[in-house]
Amino acid sequence: MKKKLNIVRGWVWPGLIFLLVGVVLATLGTDWPWLLAATGISPLVVYPVGFALAWRFRRSRVAAILLGLFDSRAPAAGKAARRVKRIGYGRADSMALILIAKHTDRLSEKELQDLGVIASGGRVSAVLQAQAGWLYLKHAGRLEHTLAVIFADP
Repeated sequence: MKKKLNIVRGWVWPGLIFLLVGVVLATLGTDWPWLLAATGISPLVVYPVGFALAWRFRRSRVAAILLGLFDSRAPAAGKAARRVKRIGYGRADSMALILIAKHTDRLSEKELQDLGVIASGGRVSAVLQAQAGWLYLKHAGRLEHTLAVIFADP
């Protein structure tokens, strides 16, 4: 069986360690381009890896904050979620859109379409995925019909 490449072990951690060593050496007043030359790693590789790590950790913090807002019934939770820059269907992006849908009366066509994508298999838990489905039906104006179909006599 062919072994899969573990991206974290193979690329991210070495890049992070490399950056930490560079920061320590720079703090001590040592010039660290010799480390780049010794390892053969280009700064064009090191800096994007560091940026990707920083972005990933930032999005994880945003997701944690949004998860805390799910218990809130205050309209401020929806306003806070609207301030999150959504760039795709990642966990933080999906959670922000679910919160927006929960606390608003109207969604744009794009937001409604994105909510449907999240409900049909986004990167959130099954509980949030079900909530996204119900919110989609509500905002699409199909909730009454769906409930009638579900509870219809056989």
